[in-house]
Amino acid sequence: MARTGSSLLFALTLVCGLQARSITMYRDGDCSLNAYLSCDQYARCIDSEDGSRFTCECLNNVEGDGFKESLGGTGCKLPLKPCATSKDCPEYATCSPEHSCVCDKGFQGDGFTCADINECQNTSLCAQHAYCINEPGTFACRCNQTEGYHGDGFTCNFKCASNNDCDAPIATCNDDNICVCDKGYGGDGRKCTDVDECAPGGAHNCMVNANCVNTVGSFKCECKNGYSGDGINCSSLPRTCKDIPGFTNGNKYKIDPDGPGPANGFIVICDKINGIIVTKLPPTGPFPMTTPTTQGPLVITYEPKPTDIQPLLENSGFCYQDISFRCLAGFALFPGTKWIDAYDNAHSNWGSTQDDMCACGELKVCPASCYCDGSKATMDSGRVLNKRNLPVVAITFSTTVSAKGSVDIQPLICSDVPAGIPIDCHDAKFNYNVKKNTPLHIDPDGPSMNSLPPFLVYCDMQSYSHVGVTAVIVEKEFQTVQRRRFRICDQRPKKTRLFPRRRRRAGLVRLRRHQFMPGSECQMQLRHRR
Repeated sequence: MARTGSSLLFALTLVCGLQARSITMYRDGDCSLNAYLSCDQYARCIDSEDGSRFTCECLNNVEGDGFKESLGGTGCKLPLKPCATSKDCPEYATCSPEHSCVCDKGFQGDGFTCADINECQNTSLCAQHAYCINEPGTFACRCNQTEGYHGDGFTCNFKCASNNDCDAPIATCNDDNICVCDKGYGGDGRKCTDVDECAPGGAHNCMVNANCVNTVGSFKCECKNGYSGDGINCSSLPRTCKDIPGFTNGNKYKIDPDGPGPANGFIVICDKINGIIVTKLPPTGPFPMTTPTTQGPLVITYEPKPTDIQPLLENSGFCYQDISFRCLAGFALFPGTKWIDAYDNAHSNWGSTQDDMCACGELKVCPASCYCDGSKATMDSGRVLNKRNLPVVAITFSTTVSAKGSVDIQPLICSDVPAGIPIDCHDAKFNYNVKKNTPLHIDPDGPSMNSLPPFLVYCDMQSYSHVGVTAVIVEKEFQTVQRRRFRICDQRPKKTRLFPRRRRRAGLVRLRRHQFMPGSECQMQLRHRR
């Protein structure tokens, strides 16, 4: 008859329905003497038929020979400790619904033995000014009261008497005698550091089209390139004044010519010239400006950087800038004067193709010498039409100059089509108030067609009161040829006229006789006298 090694084993066999394993080995003796001493607690003792021998057999589904390990056996290795109630489990273990012993929370082990987990090895469980106390199955945090900190251990605050006990001025002592960091700072109140609200997950409210910029104790939202607003709300910026419906002439507006591109937006003046919308960018200095009395450049600055201005030039169909250099009566223009473009290239002419010449110097038709180092003229001016040279950023002087002169730099003006350019000399005389004979840029096809770029002509404004005469260069071999041919068009004559035979002072021109017909073209020859 089989007998168990203990009453506990018998109870487990009944409750769990475990079955005995087959006999594997026998030892001398019987179970009455050896069951408790020789068999593993999870094995049962079985006598041989003659009662002279016995064996230990592990319960069903348990590995081992059944004999205790202390007697040279393997014992019985259970995957989980079988139990009926938690009383059947060791200390700090509980019987699960599957009748296996499981270590309690705060302990670790295999159910046979359960060891306490030392939570205090994790140094981040308690507050900065607290210490950890490990307890069976749990832990406790205690604030370091000897240093003046009080709380539940997870939050420890310094007990202060005044703001001087805190990290002033960015922390205050509240009514509970606790140092509290100001908004935008983090810490225990005795030491506060800036909180980066712009970090991922930070507490900022900048919109998607704005950049968050962290500041000390706070943050700010800045709209991205191509947008304007307070950073909380950002709207697209216009690229030119044309994109601003209903703007007020002469008012300032912010634009960003390349939209969300790398260039920054800037302030311009929106206006209309002869009904054409133009974008004006004035220089920052007050002009006219007195010429410097020492050698060196007169630097011309603008609110935006030159790199920010370039998209405006690139996206506009037409741009120009007017420049003038004036001397008081009796003083000559300064020799070697040059202007510098946005790419640091030096130019000694305004709008002509010949270096060291002004517009009338190119035509060789002007009321007085128009060279930039001329000895008679008291004013030299021009219009820079080449967008690749704009804007003008400096005027240089090669020698010490007199304070009797001044430089005037007009705003950079850009538009979709040519604006501020007369279609001919007659238009310039009566619509642009140009009353003196002068070289001038005209745009014959006007802004509506815009098929031809403006070009330089000579305007005779004084020969006839009723009309401005346009002279267009036909031949340019003026360096060697004394005679130059011009095509002249009088678009608005009141009647057929004859140019009178007329002499002018030496160094200027003499008009030859020729016929004007209403609306027709004719030619004349201009002869230079030395």
